[in-house]
Amino acid sequence: MNAPTTYVHAFAEGGRERAGLLGGKGAGPAETTRPGLPVPPGLTVTTEACGVRLATGEEPPEPAVETARALAGPERTFHRTRPGNCGAPSALTGTEAGDSG
Repeated sequence: MNAPTTYVHAFAEGGRERAGLLGGKGAGPAETTRPGLPVPPGLTVTTEACGVRLATGEEPPEPAVETARALAGPERTFHRTRPGNCGAPSALTGTEAGDSG
């Protein structure tokens, strides 16, 4: 049995070596977390999610669920539960077709 595909990864889970999965814009912030630079909590939607959308013409439902789950922790930390609330913004990156980084 195959493990389910994860379409959303926290910055701390990534790095330059995962640029093919995270895209260049997702791997960059992930890479900066390694030396301990102050990077806001954030996440990246993978290139696989983009591939599903391109192949089917529809967004897979999993990224929305995974994104909500992934943002719950930082939102509690910064007391920000909806757009426009004061507090440190969560960072979010996504990949686009043909985006080389």
